[in-house]
Amino acid sequence: MNINDLSYFIDLAETHSFTAVAKHFDISQPSVTYAIKRLEEHFEAQLINRDQSHKTISLTPAGSTLYLAAQKIVAEYHFAQSEIKLQT
Repeated sequence: MNINDLSYFIDLAETHSFTAVAKHFDISQPSVTYAIKRLEEHFEAQLINRDQSHKTISLTPAGSTLYLAAQKIVAEYHFAQSEIKLQT
């Protein structure tokens, strides 16, 4: 699992748009898709529902659980990163 994958997932949960996430992180849309697939494979659960007809997404119950946890994980990661920088 990759911290960036979690960041992309958080942004996707908030924007409901693969394109918006790609633009926000300046990456390709397929990179976002692959990140979500990696997370789904890692957790062995579907994290988002894709509605192809309306081009929208929603979180599954597992996705909602991961969203809450990912927010904490990413925040702690950034906190640790900034604390370590202060020590060097």
